[in-house]
Amino acid sequence: MSSNNNNNININSNGNSSWSRHSAKMSTAKWIWRLALSILVVLVTSAAANEPTGYFREVCKYRKGKLLRPVTEYRQRLHALREQMKIRSSLRGLEIDAYILPPYDEHLNQELAENDKRVQYLTGFTGIGAFAVVTARSAAVWVDNRYVQQADAEIDCEWELYRLNDTVTITGWLSAKLYANQRVGADPHLVPHYLWMRWERELGNRLLVLSRVNNNLLDMIWVDRPPASNFTIRVQELQFAGDKWEFKVDQLRMKLQKFSCNAMIVTSLTEIAYLLNIRGLDLPYTPVVKVILPNI
Repeated sequence: MSSNNNNNININSNGNSSWSRHSAKMSTAKWIWRLALSILVVLVTSAAANEPTGYFREVCKYRKGKLLRPVTEYRQRLHALREQMKIRSSLRGLEIDAYILPPYDEHLNQELAENDKRVQYLTGFTGIGAFAVVTARSAAVWVDNRYVQQADAEIDCEWELYRLNDTVTITGWLSAKLYANQRVGADPHLVPHYLWMRWERELGNRLLVLSRVNNNLLDMIWVDRPPASNFTIRVQELQFAGDKWEFKVDQLRMKLQKFSCNAMIVTSLTEIAYLLNIRGLDLPYTPVVKVILPNI
């Protein structure tokens, strides 16, 4: 009996020992699982905290995440632009994960002709000086502070709204929306050189790439784009021009010689209008002609 009892004790001891080891393993697994879950929660919370927040849009408060009907033409244009980003990726082999649309024309004017109002065509915002930025899942508009309420009333709820020169910049917003080595596209003809260099530097610091897209993607979806202005260039009378255009050009060439320069490219429309004594109707409120003077 004592031998059997001893055997039972040994068996029970071995069983308890195995159960203890099993429990320890279960406890370790639960601890690892809880640790991983905690880390995940921290990461998600941190990501949410770092998500940029712009102007609070009261009109969109109860619409977020809901399908809106009817589908507006601006929503269709936003989807069409995203399709162009995909098409360019498949044709050129260089993915465009975001696209920046600046508020300028090729002469860097902000008061635009009707056929150059690209941001207005895409977003519906009728003010001036607005930047639009589009990714595969997000879209945002930056406007001057004086236009914030107007933009809030005019653009769809897919668009986030930010103030220019505020804490959330275009490059900062893109870094929160994209992953490392993704590409940001823009038309270099519509971006001032200093701004392009700044974007390139700031995006590079965030491991993003700024790519030149010479064929404007918005132009590819603008099916009913207004034609360019058609008018006769008017020569300014001498009594208003001050001097003949030949004299002005000679004076400019003398200035260039003093600076040891052989040529000058003039892109400012007002400077060309002054230099050649010509006037036109290409821009609203300014009687200029959209030309480039390549060589003086």
